[in-house]
Amino acid sequence: MLALDNLKIELNDKKEALNEIYNSIDIVNKKKRIEEINHLMEKPEFWNDVDNANAISKELKDITDSINTYNSLNRSLNDIEELISLTYNENDESLAKDILNQFYELSIKIDDVRTSLLLSGEYDKLDAILRLNAGSGGTESCDFCQMLYRMYSKYALNHNFSFTILDYLDGD
Repeated sequence: MLALDNLKIELNDKKEALNEIYNSIDIVNKKKRIEEINHLMEKPEFWNDVDNANAISKELKDITDSINTYNSLNRSLNDIEELISLTYNENDESLAKDILNQFYELSIKIDDVRTSLLLSGEYDKLDAILRLNAGSGGTESCDFCQMLYRMYSKYALNHNFSFTILDYLDGD
């Protein structure tokens, strides 16, 4: 039961993170925007401009997905709280491991959503140029630069990013 006591504390931290997500997503205004889009889509001339209709449909899908993601996270958090209270009421520790696993999965999802919200700015979807220079440190700096190159290239491959080497000069 001690693990569940600690989990309650961590659950409060995740509630705060979920509130930050709620505020970042701005669900109240997004629901208003959904109503506006639905009103626009009801008009017969809406589909005359296909490019505009597709852009608005994509916006509607993105807004709906973000609201559904928040609702799913909130539901999962509430389910975990109910399981914890059920475990305490029945004094049954057999559910503790399952609750901890569910909490771990929820924590990963919340962290992923927070990261995606942080990286949702105007320029965050654009390409980047990474330049690694060994400088004047001799063999050690060349080795370190090589390690950084391998690290970044493996990261790019593991996350399905494409990358191109524009220029490469071997050290001494």
